[in-house]
Amino acid sequence: MVHIDVKKGGRIPDGGGWRVHGKNIAEAKAVARTKTRGAKTGYVFLHSAIDGYARLAYTEALPDEKAVTAIAFLDRARAWFAAHRITQIERIVTDNGSCYPAAAFADAMGGSRHQRITPTAKCLPEHPRLSVSDSGCFISATRRRRRAA
Repeated sequence: MVHIDVKKGGRIPDGGGWRVHGKNIAEAKAVARTKTRGAKTGYVFLHSAIDGYARLAYTEALPDEKAVTAIAFLDRARAWFAAHRITQIERIVTDNGSCYPAAAFADAMGGSRHQRITPTAKCLPEHPRLSVSDSGCFISATRRRRRAA
C-alpha cells in the first residue's frame, strides 16, 4: 500500500526572504531586485509517495498538480520503490485531489487498486478557545455552549 499526496508550498527566493534579513537590509533588497529581473515566483508542488509498511518515502518538487505530472511522478515513484525492493504495490491511497480522479491516472496504476480517502473535518491544534469533541476534533467555545444548552 502506497499513500500519495500533493502539498502546495510557496517558493522561497534564493538567499532567503525578508523574514531572514529584515525589510530594509541590503540582502533583502538584493533578493527583491532578483524578483523583478524575472526570477520565477509562485508555488511549488511537493508530490509524495509513502509506503504504508516500510514507511519509506519518495518526494519530488514539481511545477504543478496536473494528471500528467502525477502519472509521471507515479512511474518514477514505482521505479524508486523497486530499487528499494518494494516491487509490488497492491493498493494506492489518495485523497480526492484534482489529478487523481482522471482516467489516465487510473490506467497508470496498472494492477493496483485505487482507494480514495474520504474528506473529514479538519482537526485544529490546541487553542485556548477550542475544546475536544467526542470525535476527537476540536470545537469552538460557541458551539460548546450551544451543545450544553
